[in-house]
Amino acid sequence: MVPVFPDDDPRNELATPSGNSGIYDIVSVFGTPGVNSAISKYDIDELVAAADSLLTSPVPGATGLRVVVGSDAGAIATITIMLNAAGRVAGSKYSVEAESFDDARRFNHNIISPLLSRWSYDNDVAIDVVATQITERMTGSALMRGFFLGQQQPASLELDAGGSPDQLALLACYREACNALNPMVRALWFARIIEGIRNRRQARSERAIARGESPVGPSERFPDDVTTIRAQPAEREELRPYAGRKFNAVADHFKTVIRNSIAHLDPTRHALIGDRYEDVEAALKAIPALKYMSREMMATELTISDEGT
Repeated sequence: MVPVFPDDDPRNELATPSGNSGIYDIVSVFGTPGVNSAISKYDIDELVAAADSLLTSPVPGATGLRVVVGSDAGAIATITIMLNAAGRVAGSKYSVEAESFDDARRFNHNIISPLLSRWSYDNDVAIDVVATQITERMTGSALMRGFFLGQQQPASLELDAGGSPDQLALLACYREACNALNPMVRALWFARIIEGIRNRRQARSERAIARGESPVGPSERFPDDVTTIRAQPAEREELRPYAGRKFNAVADHFKTVIRNSIAHLDPTRHALIGDRYEDVEAALKAIPALKYMSREMMATELTISDEGT
């Protein structure tokens, strides 16, 4: 959200999606995966009011907890851990000097994620960030991130799943992708669908060649105008670089992202990396394209019932 000011207000030129050097106020809402880990609308006040977790304050009667995060050089940030009316951990809020929204988002990720990881281990519970709002104090511009649940829509309720084992496996993978709340897991499931379909098509081509026939496969590509794709506006922005490109070329482009940033299989990097900021961002940027390709490719595959051809 970028506010618009009167023409003579100097903030009008400063209010941009990228942000400026200055102070940013950051509010993160925590939740329990699978219980309250998705949002249906972007209202940070409502999300904070409804926030809940499995962690109860160690200080009865406290309305909040203060955590000082620091290093050998001194304090880095003083964070207020918000508690709900039942005294359970609900989220965090603090302010930080940053160069831009991206810088503030990276700082928050690198501060909050390790805290939640420690709490998860120490208390043997699941806890994650449900949503984060970052507000640039100078202009009031705000950035909000969270797993958006989606909108209600008329259902298509097919009562006979049908299909071959491969087709049922594709449907199962798609459901797992939609259910996944972690962006890296979500991206990995969509990538598995694409790879599975490519393998399936390769097998069909090999069978056709063995019969002395020329293999024929679908030619799939992104539309030249990605605004025609049904998706959230932010997701369509991530699709613009792939406008008009063939699916195979884009899928090959993402192989390195999937292997290194998401599956953490890069032999040159440490394997024990769970939530580096750069990797999470790579997954978030990849998901719109991977999801679109997987849906379009599945639409074709689900019409091919005879795997003997």
